[in-house]
Amino acid sequence: GEKSVFTFTITNTSNVDAQISVNATKLSGAANPSNSNEDKFTVEYTYPDGQKITKSGGTITVVVTVTVKEPVIDATSATFGIELTATSVDSSVTP
Repeated sequence: GEKSVFTFTITNTSNVDAQISVNATKLSGAANPSNSNEDKFTVEYTYPDGQKITKSGGTITVVVTVTVKEPVIDATSATFGIELTATSVDSSVTP
């Protein structure tokens, strides 16, 4: 039941607004967000998929929570992936 929470704040420092899309997947490419050691850990994501981040300082927050499912005796790790893509709201400019 122990957990670690990782909070990432992403800031748009460009001069254009950007639309953010998030893709959280297993490293194997499966469709559901997960991790490489599913029998030991649960990985949950909170993110604003599809949110617009305003130029020059707008932010979004991504939270990743890793929870231990059972006691871990040996050194064990969870590897997980999350990919954020920024697309310019103004189609004539690339962020």
